[in-house]
Amino acid sequence: MQKNIDRKLMNLGETAFATYTSKSKNEGQEKIQAQIEKIDNMKKELLNKSNEYENLRKEFSDNFVIQKFSDELADSDAIIDQVRVSEKSVSVNKTLKDLLLPKEALISAIKRDEEVIIPDGNSKILANDLVTIIGKINDVQKVKKKLSLS
Repeated sequence: MQKNIDRKLMNLGETAFATYTSKSKNEGQEKIQAQIEKIDNMKKELLNKSNEYENLRKEFSDNFVIQKFSDELADSDAIIDQVRVSEKSVSVNKTLKDLLLPKEALISAIKRDEEVIIPDGNSKILANDLVTIIGKINDVQKVKKKLSLS
């Protein structure tokens, strides 16, 4: 699109020069005005397309990586999932090392209010934490059940 605009600007320059050197300036001025309008429309279209592309890129770039990762996990009978910790869960106020978690599941992140915690064994689980779990499907489901139920 930018090349088209550059080409139109070059044509505009040629037309302006021809008008300047010709005897029929009214006809040339109309051609110049028509070319300026085409260039303005092309610039607006380019700006709109650029904005549209940027919005799509923002919308799908993060999701694209997550979706690709999820697809690759699924090929290995694994998933990544999240669960909100219930206030009634037996896991509340316990550290990860005190929980008996399945071997093939890992709590990879805890979102508490606006904070993201990369947990270790000493990290505590609190009510309303949003917990991200990665692992084999059955084991991830067991962890979700443990965190969401009492």
